[in-house]
Amino acid sequence: GRSWARWSYVASGVLNILTCSGAVVMLQLAGKDDGTVGCVVSNLISFVFIVILLLSSVRRWYEGRAGLSSLRRDVLHCVLFWVLTSLFGVVIGGGVCAGAIKFASDMKGNPAQYVRVQELLAEYVSDPMAMCRLGDCYREGHCGVEKDANRAFGYYEKSAAANCPAGLYSLAQCYERGLGAKKNSEKAFENYRKAAERGSVPAMNDVGDCYEKGVGTKADPKRAFEWWSRAARQGNHVRAACKAAICLQKDGNKAKAFRWFRNAANLGDGFACYKLAECFERGCGTQSNAVEAARWYVQGAERGQALCMEKAGDCFANGYGVDKDIAKARAWYEKAVSQGASMTAARKLESLPTCGK
Repeated sequence: GRSWARWSYVASGVLNILTCSGAVVMLQLAGKDDGTVGCVVSNLISFVFIVILLLSSVRRWYEGRAGLSSLRRDVLHCVLFWVLTSLFGVVIGGGVCAGAIKFASDMKGNPAQYVRVQELLAEYVSDPMAMCRLGDCYREGHCGVEKDANRAFGYYEKSAAANCPAGLYSLAQCYERGLGAKKNSEKAFENYRKAAERGSVPAMNDVGDCYEKGVGTKADPKRAFEWWSRAARQGNHVRAACKAAICLQKDGNKAKAFRWFRNAANLGDGFACYKLAECFERGCGTQSNAVEAARWYVQGAERGQALCMEKAGDCFANGYGVDKDIAKARAWYEKAVSQGASMTAARKLESLPTCGK
């Protein structure tokens, strides 16, 4: 008549071991400190042993004081077993984390071991991501292997055959650039499209580029905008967001284009800073604001955007949105010239007064 209790023990034990193990592993993957996790696990182990030693005494005391019936004793047993298996699950999870961390650290310090592990995963488990990682190693000559475009292409091809988005994307790059295979824009586009349909955000951007330029497919600006928009929404792809915003500007939707430029600029893209500053300077999609325009030109320049460097020089040379400062103007023009921004930056630098503000 107590088979239900035994099954409850088993079910609660398995469920809690899996749940708690997963919880600890997820905490580690979320970036929690290794030492903290280890400290918690060691203390929990000590607590488990204390509970085990005192369990029978606690149970007898509780049953004697509460006068529990047979049914309630079974329920009590299940609860105590659930607590123990929860703690045991945390211990197992901690062990899994420790082993995974050590294995990963060993691989970081031993490139040959990393490559060997990927080869084993690719050969015996047919892991498509392992195949893709091997392709990366041979394409770039990383982890102690020599560059071999043909081997890289072969691994990417196997990964793509398993419909791995990363493998499809890398295979498309090979066809586009002629790495390990003859250039084939149609096959490049087809693999970019397959990768994009399976969720690869960089592939979505490249599919948009193909539709824009008619590479491997018929040019279609509308489809290009759709794929850039999708990339920007799903993965905060700043270049795709900028391209989509430019399309919106051309179609007259200046306010929405301004919002997209602002989002991309806030994510740190220098070209987006340039376009956003232009919007503030010209009052395109927002009110004209010299201070904001100058601020974004300077931010873009600080992020290495050559066009912003020249515009930042203009702002300081003319006192547009900032205090006039010839020294700062000269510094930004010089950086723009060193980046090859335009011939106008060099002429503006020559025309600056030699001293003063």
